[in-house]
Amino acid sequence: MARLILFELKKMLTRRVALAVNLGVLVFLAGIMALNVVQNQTTNAQGEIISGIAAIAQNRADDEEHAGAITAERAAADIAAYQDRLFERIDRDAVSTMTGSAVYDLMFQNFSDEEVYELYNPYWSTLLRPWRITGEEPAQTAARVTPEMAADWYGAVAQLTQNTLDEHAR
Repeated sequence: MARLILFELKKMLTRRVALAVNLGVLVFLAGIMALNVVQNQTTNAQGEIISGIAAIAQNRADDEEHAGAITAERAAADIAAYQDRLFERIDRDAVSTMTGSAVYDLMFQNFSDEEVYELYNPYWSTLLRPWRITGEEPAQTAARVTPEMAADWYGAVAQLTQNTLDEHAR
């Protein structure tokens, strides 16, 4: 098998046209891979937009903070901690009656930029996703989630998956 591969490579690289095409493909692939890194952008805790390798490093650091398997107990404990942190400064009942943009503004009034950055971490969106309603801020979703609902996180995820499958089957 190795001899066949070597034979085919030798055959491809002996013709000038084939060599030019192969080099062109390699340059194209290298360009695509470089653009993947260069065009990567994210926002850091200070609200600054960073790009490139620094953005990839920031995303990794954010992901490592909440790394590991999500068990039902971990999900319930993390949701409870998120709610405690969130609703110690804003009113839970008021959030549920406000619009999404009003809640967003309220977050910046009551929390520093770094705290808002952490409260909007994608990890919290993942945990609250089974109960999220379209157009709703994470704080609004967290206001509706009870400890009993959080304890059945995997049941809620399964129901969300089933609802999504049912929607696409129609």
